[in-house]
Amino acid sequence: MTEARPTPRWTRICLALGLGWLQLGCSDTEAPPRDMRFEGADLHTPDQTLDHALPDLVSDANVTTRFLTRLLAPEDLALLQGKADHVKYIGLVHGAPVKAPIVEPCYFQNMTLYPWHIIFLASFPELSGMTTDDYAKLVLNPATRIWWGGGVLRYKAVHPLSGEPECLAYTVYAEGGDTGLTEQDIVQVDGLLKSCMPYATKRLAFFPSDPAQKQLAQQSQASLVQQGVAVLIM
Repeated sequence: MTEARPTPRWTRICLALGLGWLQLGCSDTEAPPRDMRFEGADLHTPDQTLDHALPDLVSDANVTTRFLTRLLAPEDLALLQGKADHVKYIGLVHGAPVKAPIVEPCYFQNMTLYPWHIIFLASFPELSGMTTDDYAKLVLNPATRIWWGGGVLRYKAVHPLSGEPECLAYTVYAEGGDTGLTEQDIVQVDGLLKSCMPYATKRLAFFPSDPAQKQLAQQSQASLVQQGVAVLIM
């Protein structure tokens, strides 16, 4: 079956998600993570599910852990990362309606099994009909968002606040330009990830992944630092 070309809206989202990792240049491999560049770009049309894609993705994988809701040590991150250079997360937005089966504060997905957010979400029976429009509504659109989505990537640099020798840079996916993310959104995601990755509280740092987020981070950096949020701006 021929896959649909990404719409202009998704093209803009894909470019925005990839820009940050291209600027960061912080993984052991030079190429940015494929999913960071093309989240949703090679997905099927909204009336199709993604279940059929899973066998091809896992045919050569000996993996039993689909996801973890907490990362308690660097080994947990490495387990989920596999051969990828980042790990994707889904997290609950504070105060938003809880939609089963995503009921835990955080979900860190196995990147060998699920290199894309939408495929991970569609692996739950309750979400097997997940479409790109659903994903945009539930994760990307600030007016309807109930889940945070993004990625965590090891960054070999001194942490700007704690002085730790390595950072864990995290992104927050959003659409809507300068209205897609706010300072308080960043504070909320930072606190969420720190609660779900207690070993990494002194290593996590927000990395803005598009020009609007970068401008927000620059304008809000002093305030964010006062609230204990580290920011990486390239």
